[in-house]
Amino acid sequence: MEGPGGRTRGCGATHCYGCACDTCANSVELLSWYVTIGEAVEPCFSCDDCRHYDGDLRKRSQWHDATCPRYIEAKKAREARARQEEKRAQALRATFKVIKGGRDHV
Repeated sequence: MEGPGGRTRGCGATHCYGCACDTCANSVELLSWYVTIGEAVEPCFSCDDCRHYDGDLRKRSQWHDATCPRYIEAKKAREARARQEEKRAQALRATFKVIKGGRDHV
């Protein structure tokens, strides 16, 4: 399922999966185990005024992508993404088959 801005929604920390705020260290809506102490520069309250966060259609859309000027990817989010990419790469490597043959094969 795609969210506003074409970002794919996945499993994240906030209610609006796929929004950049979901992995931003500055977001005040992230739970404490998603952020390492000291990595947030400036607290961001963008989610409080966003219709996607609580479903209140009277609010405007605050859906952000990675081009937000306050966006800082949380260290734990980077680590989780790296683990997910490595797991996917291992699954793809497992599908490779070695084919014997060629010019030098007798």
